[in-house]
Amino acid sequence: LCNSNVLISAARKGRLDVLQWIAKNTTLELCIDTFRVAIHEGRLDIVKWMCMYHHRGSRQTYLVRRDKEHMNTAAKQGHFEILEFLHEQGYSCSIDVLYTCIATGRLERVLWLYENIPKLFFGPNDRARILSLPYPDMHKFFVSLKAKKTRPIKK
Repeated sequence: LCNSNVLISAARKGRLDVLQWIAKNTTLELCIDTFRVAIHEGRLDIVKWMCMYHHRGSRQTYLVRRDKEHMNTAAKQGHFEILEFLHEQGYSCSIDVLYTCIATGRLERVLWLYENIPKLFFGPNDRARILSLPYPDMHKFFVSLKAKKTRPIKK
């Protein structure tokens, strides 16, 4: 847990300047809860800064673990730009990210997942579950995957 609610509050309110000041001028350590709140609230600037700060080898010892839940949270909250950034940073995700993107009905997000994280698409049980959902565009997409087993048909 964080040493101070001020860190979580700053992340929730998007106050990167406050987090930077705290990191530079106090002994409070940034923590995983701060990172989770920044993801949940869609604070891409804070997420990027915390990743950069962590990789710089600073005196801070907060844990920005490559936890699957980080990408799942970004997808559930509709923060696709954070999901993309976390993927670029080497974070992994679970099949829940795919289901969440399908549930939004946004085919372009599903296509992005297919292009960037293809392992999500190759479980036979997953395909059956996906095809049972009420999203006709997704059905066409997954049928094209099954037929071609290469690249999806783009419209």
